[in-house]
Amino acid sequence: MPTDHKTPRVFVSSTAEDLKEFRAAVAKTLLSNDCFPVMFEYWEGADNPPLKECLERVDNCDLVLAVVAKRHGWTPADQETDAGKSITRLECERAFERKIPIIPFLVDDEADWPVEQTENYRLTAAADKGNYTILTELGLEIKRNQTSLTDFRQWLSNERQRCLFSTPEGLQLEITGALNRWRREHPEFQPPPAVAGFNRTGYRDWLCRRCESVELLGLDQKDAHNVRLQQVYVPAMVVWDDPDPALLKAHQIERPNDLHHETTDKIRINLPLLHRLACHSLYVPGAPGAGKSTFCRWLALIAASDTVPQHPIPAPDEYLEASPSESKRRIPVLCYLRDLNDHKELLRGSSGSWTKKELEDTLAKWLDKTQPGGLNGTAWRDLIKNGDCLMILDGVDELQTLYKEGKQSHRPRSNFLSGLADALPHWQRQKNRILLTSRPYGVSSADQQRLGLEIAELQPLDEPLQHTFIRRWFAAVDPPLANEKSEGLIQHLAEREDLRELRASPMLLTALCIKYDEGKRLPHDIHILYHSVINQVLHGRYHDTADQQAVRRRLAVVALGMHTGDAIAQARSTPKAAVGYPELESILAAYAGEERASEGGANNAAENREDLISQSGLLLPRGEEQAGFYHLSFQEYLAAERLRVLETDLATCLRKYAATPEWRRTLMFLFCALAEIRPQAALDAAQEVLLPSLDIDAIQPRLDPALLLFDCLEIAYARHWTIEEFTQPLWRLCTQSLSSSLTAEIQNTLWLAAGKLGIDQRPGVGLDASALPDVVWCPVAPGRVALENDAGQFDVAGFAIAKYPVTNIQFQAFIDAADGYQNSDWWTPEQPAAGRVDPKAPRSSHWIEPNAPRESVTWYEAVAFCRWLDHQRRVQGTLDPDRQIRLPTEWEWQQAATGGKPDRIYPWGPDWEPGRLNAEGNISRTTAAGIYLTGQSPCEALDMAGNVWEWCLNKYDPPEVCSVGDNDLRVLRGGAWFANQDDCRAADRGRRFPDNRNSSFGFRLCLSSPIKEC
Repeated sequence: MPTDHKTPRVFVSSTAEDLKEFRAAVAKTLLSNDCFPVMFEYWEGADNPPLKECLERVDNCDLVLAVVAKRHGWTPADQETDAGKSITRLECERAFERKIPIIPFLVDDEADWPVEQTENYRLTAAADKGNYTILTELGLEIKRNQTSLTDFRQWLSNERQRCLFSTPEGLQLEITGALNRWRREHPEFQPPPAVAGFNRTGYRDWLCRRCESVELLGLDQKDAHNVRLQQVYVPAMVVWDDPDPALLKAHQIERPNDLHHETTDKIRINLPLLHRLACHSLYVPGAPGAGKSTFCRWLALIAASDTVPQHPIPAPDEYLEASPSESKRRIPVLCYLRDLNDHKELLRGSSGSWTKKELEDTLAKWLDKTQPGGLNGTAWRDLIKNGDCLMILDGVDELQTLYKEGKQSHRPRSNFLSGLADALPHWQRQKNRILLTSRPYGVSSADQQRLGLEIAELQPLDEPLQHTFIRRWFAAVDPPLANEKSEGLIQHLAEREDLRELRASPMLLTALCIKYDEGKRLPHDIHILYHSVINQVLHGRYHDTADQQAVRRRLAVVALGMHTGDAIAQARSTPKAAVGYPELESILAAYAGEERASEGGANNAAENREDLISQSGLLLPRGEEQAGFYHLSFQEYLAAERLRVLETDLATCLRKYAATPEWRRTLMFLFCALAEIRPQAALDAAQEVLLPSLDIDAIQPRLDPALLLFDCLEIAYARHWTIEEFTQPLWRLCTQSLSSSLTAEIQNTLWLAAGKLGIDQRPGVGLDASALPDVVWCPVAPGRVALENDAGQFDVAGFAIAKYPVTNIQFQAFIDAADGYQNSDWWTPEQPAAGRVDPKAPRSSHWIEPNAPRESVTWYEAVAFCRWLDHQRRVQGTLDPDRQIRLPTEWEWQQAATGGKPDRIYPWGPDWEPGRLNAEGNISRTTAAGIYLTGQSPCEALDMAGNVWEWCLNKYDPPEVCSVGDNDLRVLRGGAWFANQDDCRAADRGRRFPDNRNSSFGFRLCLSSPIKEC
């Protein structure tokens, strides 16, 4: 069971410049006495943080050491009074208020103290520089500071056992003695017995220092050294379906983005991954560059330091992280699994069926070999045994799947996963916490089932986090111009829909920041963008243009070689993201026309390999004797560049690789490269090889060629090329798919592609000839509706409801209109004033295809859209004066969904039929509007069950109130893409506050008599 000891967090308060040597001695002494020092050196990116942050750091500590010499120090300008107190005094007073013990250490008045480290010396320095005009004012300030310092020393000495010091060594002795006395009065902080020479506190300090550094792509070494992880990190977010409310309460997790139901207590929340991990051990899959490894380092950092550092540029409230309580006792062990590849002797096993013992033996031997921060195998086993371990296993996909020794084959990844599946039940019973990460394909469904870990997939960076990252990034690398550059890039990205996928990746968003920093614009074409980003990186690392070009050519050769395996006569069906040094040298030797077996060839290849890894910034070491590209997309781009240089026939390449999903982006880049010089040839190759994939019989078993074709067509469409020879077959396939046996996921892929290519011209889905939202109205017969749970009965007059929910292209027309989203006429005055909406900064939809339902929309935005469209139609004269475009009331909505028949549980009838709607997370996102034809309601409206929850006009309680000037709960109807069958009933009443948004919240319009606000 977990041990009961606590490592005390000790806040060190002192002046800075005059006590650097002494502060270093304090930190060393605290670590050797099994205390964790909390010091500004660990976190600061700027000279002085806000006073509030300094004081809050004190709150989380168990003891304060006040080290006071002969300087007053920084006087915060933002303290509540004009007392002119130093930060050291304010921190100590905060500790006194919170009843945190303070031990004062005062410099001995008899000490031989350097005159330049006294308060008076500033007068001498000013006079030496000839600054005589400031002497009077400076003298008064120094006198005030000296008086304040004397008062502070007296205050510290009252009823406290002060200690005097003269040298760093003397201070260390005094601190050791004071800690021993303090611990005798606080036995809960007695250090645990040492385990095999392992110093827990020293290890935590080592881990903090290791994890706080960060390398930013494109920065030179000096700039990169000055940037720390906490300056640029933004929270990793996940979705949690139906969490146990008791578990949330136990871990004090708020539910900012959940949806309550009248009939069930099921919820779905977006929350920081850090909070999710506080409740469960997790398997976290994520795409390359999604931030898995960065989160692992962040987790290790905050677990080692037992605090989440605050940032002067805060994330929005719903993204804020708090340190899990479990981290106070668990020791983080960060294991990059790729490093195990360097110790093949530890990974042997041909069956792929390790046991717990074999896995533990392997990890213990690896720790004995590497000794990270002094941690050895014996100490690690003790941590696991006592439930004191936070085991962070990063990148299982980077473990080798197979390696051979003579005739013997070994399966490291299968061995590891098998051993982990056997070990996890034991580890978790001991209350250890485990985090496992991988690219999605690294852990099969069967392995996931065997592991039994809760799954929390990393979400792409949404717009608020993108903006937070951009602002933090520029604040870290260019503080003087941070605001100008960050706001400029944010505005620029808002105009570039083609970069939406890139900016959702933390790694690629970093690349965009770097490229924007160069010229305050980004290239329009994605192919050109990668070209220019690579050039920018190499320009910062190689001063000679010829060297830059030579290195780029070598990188392209390496990229293609890693794709194909030709250099080692190993025909690969899928690209490899990391290869050994021998293969790299074989690739480079072959490119140079040299025999690697010769001495000269071997030396040259090794020299070029070392230069690429150590200098290029794009090819990086992946453990001992292995290397891979900074991000797989760079390898894919450069492989395509090499194919173009070799004048590879595009049609031949498509025939060979189009069915291989791992080649998709490379082939897309190759299409782009050819399109730059011979656009018709590029289209001809796509037509010859890929167009046949747009066939109802061909697409079910082989979707990948069609997906690649859609990528190519999007590029052609953006360049305004004529592509009718493709669009007509695609549209025919879309219409055929609705009555075919194709899976719902494939149907959705086809329809979303049609939307992106502008060929989904169904009435009611897009815009009309006047560029306003086109609406197909479905007449609804009058009737009487009873709401669930005796919420009331309501008469419904005849009206009309929209056939489809409002789509992205329709809502975007509202955002883009000169008198649209930014026009204050559509908002009540209190909404912007209360911060419920910012008319100048509309938020984006989670999924952006033009014909997908607009989601991530608040009730306020839905109402504003209705007001805008109603006004536009009246100006046109196309709206009856007695009619109004607005949100439906929930009784109108229910009448449209059921046709007034209470026994019609769902829009199509009484029985749950999952093939009639998008729900239960089967597709894991919204679908194109209206593709479930068999799910239509009696009035022929589509998607009234599933896809997106739909806002209704009225309040949840009392439901008869339809006024718009408050923030009371509003009704949501119909269920959503992740909802269960009970949520999707026509009578189910969801509720949410009107300023909340979620990737499942949308709306549809109704045309009816005006509703009086009451």
